[in-house]
Amino acid sequence: MTGREIKELSNNLKILEGGRKQTFLPLLDGQQRLIKIAFIEKFPNYFCGAAISTREGWEKRAEACIEAGADFIFTDTSDAYSEFIINAAKEFKKRYPKIPLGLGNIITAEAFEFLKEYADFIKVGMMTGAACKTGSVKSIGRPLFTALYEIDCARNKYAKQEGGKYIPLVADGGIALPGDMIIALSIADLIMAGRYFAQFHESAGEALDKDKKRTDREDLIIYKEYWGEGSNRAKNLARYGYNTRKTSVEEGVDGWVPYKGRLKPNVELDFKAVSSALSNAGCLNLEEFRKNSILELLSEIGMREKYPEIEYKK
Repeated sequence: MTGREIKELSNNLKILEGGRKQTFLPLLDGQQRLIKIAFIEKFPNYFCGAAISTREGWEKRAEACIEAGADFIFTDTSDAYSEFIINAAKEFKKRYPKIPLGLGNIITAEAFEFLKEYADFIKVGMMTGAACKTGSVKSIGRPLFTALYEIDCARNKYAKQEGGKYIPLVADGGIALPGDMIIALSIADLIMAGRYFAQFHESAGEALDKDKKRTDREDLIIYKEYWGEGSNRAKNLARYGYNTRKTSVEEGVDGWVPYKGRLKPNVELDFKAVSSALSNAGCLNLEEFRKNSILELLSEIGMREKYPEIEYKK
């Protein structure tokens, strides 16, 4: 729908919600021709957030996102261990004391100590990611699990202090398979999974055929477009602290991922694996899993033994 159509629909929703038996609303163009029919269906209220930068202009975006219905806001910066983010957090809390604010990304315990007084949750991750090349371009960052483990120790120590609080952690980077999710959730409370969701039909990227040309035929889709926040295509300069394209360094890639099909059946299948892993660990929920799961560092041989030895049909 276009913006005008959405506005027209919003203005007329009372027709559908006013207790009448009518369950649909026709949308007409300027010549009174039928262009769409909107049907009413009740959905649960989903918890929805929005990202802001910490540079000039963040206030305007934060206000617009909250007015649009965002339940929480989080900063979207590759390195949150800076005065920019503290200044933004202080001002945000003055303006919106009841709106949860997430801060990140960070990768060290020192950064956690820097942010803990202002954060309702914290995102962890720099370098690791399906479409990130910060590590290869600038040789900075840290493996995600190493960062999670160190920050988790600092988080738990702070939670036990007088006046401290438990701050949820969000694992951000390279989480593409159920196994990745299971490992991340042994420490993190939430996960970011952009590459995972990019592979499904409903994602924003264009659908491509075997020759990587755009197609509208679902039976011909082989790939879906996917690009990182640090790529030139994303044009998200403020996230990395750049002012112009000339002074920026590209830290993300622009490409594609193999197409996997529709979202709902695949997500349901993958989360059966997550649920089953909790059951294998004797845990009823994620809180128990974070407390009771045992992690082991695998050797190269151990990694090979994770997978079947025989060649299997695909």
